[in-house]
Amino acid sequence: MNHLFIGYKDNIPVGFIGLHLEGSMGLLYILKEYRGNGYGIELEMFLVNRLLFENKIPFGQLETENNHSIFLQKKLGFTFSTEKQFGLNPIYNEFRFIIS
Repeated sequence: MNHLFIGYKDNIPVGFIGLHLEGSMGLLYILKEYRGNGYGIELEMFLVNRLLFENKIPFGQLETENNHSIFLQKKLGFTFSTEKQFGLNPIYNEFRFIIS
């Protein structure tokens, strides 16, 4: 269904990114041995460009305690909502981010 994409280096999977059912970007995961090499940025920008090509607005949610993801979104120049979003699970406070 084109909702999950795998990144490769020399035909070896290094991680993946995907879309949640409501269309938000997420599911980004890079295998430990490949972290810190820019693969997260590459996968996220791939998905952003794909969504823009499809005339969709890229957006996502992240947990307020997920400092790695917050750092990545800021590094990519995304803006954050001014209000926290609360889902069905009250344990998770989330920020929404979009491309500015």
